[in-house]
Order: sequence, then structure tokens, then C-alpha cells
Amino acid sequence: KIYSVSLSDLLYIEGCGDYIKVRTEDRTLIVHDTMKGFLSTLPPEIFMRVHKSYAVNLKKVEFLDGNTIHISGSTVQVSPQHREELIQRLQ
Repeated sequence: KIYSVSLSDLLYIEGCGDYIKVRTEDRTLIVHDTMKGFLSTLPPEIFMRVHKSYAVNLKKVEFLDGNTIHISGSTVQVSPQHREELIQRLQ
């Protein structure tokens, strides 16, 4: 568990400067950390940075529509430089 959230509950992370929003199905935690720092504590085989401001739990991705990930009722943007790796890792 990280910041009282089970890794299996974590949907995605959104970077907001010196803070990040940790999104689960039922809540959002705001944590004083950087995206890079927080991601370094997560297993890289499950979590992937897909944009300057977003990282996702690959196990929670429902589908990819163009450059948009659909994940539990939310959408997350994928930058073009991360799209090909994301497609490979989702297969």
C-alpha cells in the first residue's frame, strides 16, 4: 500500500506541479510529490507514464481510442511518443 491506497485500487496518477492526484475508483488523494518520484515507488510492469502529466495502471485500462485512454469512467490523454509503447504493453 502507498499513501493508504492499495496498488490494485489505483487507476491513474495525474501530475500537478509539486503535487500529484492519485485516482482510485472512489476517491482522489492529493499527495505532495512529483510524478517522477511517485512513479519510482510503483512497479514498472504495472504502471506506465503515458503523458507528461499522467501515468496509468495498465491492468485498469479498458480501451484506447486514438490518443485517449478510457479507464473506469475517466479519460486520460496519451502523448504521441508514448502511444506505441502503450499499445505494445497492453497486448
